[in-house]
Amino acid sequence: MKRILVIDDDNEGTSILKITLEKKGYACEHVFEDENIMEVIESFKPNLIVIDVFPENRSGNKMVKKLKCNAEISHIPIFSFFSNRFESDPNTQEAADKEILTDELYILIRENLLKNKN
Repeated sequence: MKRILVIDDDNEGTSILKITLEKKGYACEHVFEDENIMEVIESFKPNLIVIDVFPENRSGNKMVKKLKCNAEISHIPIFSFFSNRFESDPNTQEAADKEILTDELYILIRENLLKNKN
C-alpha cells in the first residue's frame, strides 16, 4: 500500500482529503506544519508528500525547500496545494486548489505514483 503524508494547518480540510485518499486505497498520515515532520517522515516512510503551502505566511514554501534539501528524503515527490488558488511552485511537482482538491489531486497522485514506483 502506498503511503501519503499530508502536511497542512487545516484539520477539517485535511480530514476530508485523508478520508478520500484512504477510500482510494492509500495509507495516510497528517501532520501540522509545526510538528516534527522529519520524525514522521522517518517512521511513516511516505511515497509522496502533499503540502499546503500556506500562501499567507509562506511557511509551506520554506518547508518544501527544507525537505528538498535533505538528501535522505529529496527523492520523495511533493505536491503542493493552495488554500484559494490554482498555482504552481517551482519546488514542487504539481499544485492544486483546495476547492477542487479531492478529484484532481487524486488523479495527480495516482499518475505520479504509477510513474515513479518508489
